[in-house]
Amino acid sequence: MTTPWHQLSRSQLLEATAGLMPFAGLRKYWDLSAEEIYWLIMLRGLPAVLVDGEWRFEQRAIDAWAEDNGGLPAVRAFVRDALDEWRRAREELDGRGAHPALRGGLGPAE
Repeated sequence: MTTPWHQLSRSQLLEATAGLMPFAGLRKYWDLSAEEIYWLIMLRGLPAVLVDGEWRFEQRAIDAWAEDNGGLPAVRAFVRDALDEWRRAREELDGRGAHPALRGGLGPAE
């Protein structure tokens, strides 16, 4: 019988996930920034496991995920477009002064 992952000790969990690609490995493999990978995990459900505070990836799973999402060029285009849109929206809010946190610091409330 297999032990559920949440019942494994830290050393057992690290041993069980030793073959997974580390975050830095995926950054190099796909030539994406850390921010872009975080967006893919959060917005598009990139298959990842958080192990001891670090995201890890199974290469077969991420390759299949990329193919299901139009291939790596389409994934890169999506994430870069999403980040550009987010940055434009943030700059627009900052320009209007709509949010104190975006006006240059998190000082006391005005």
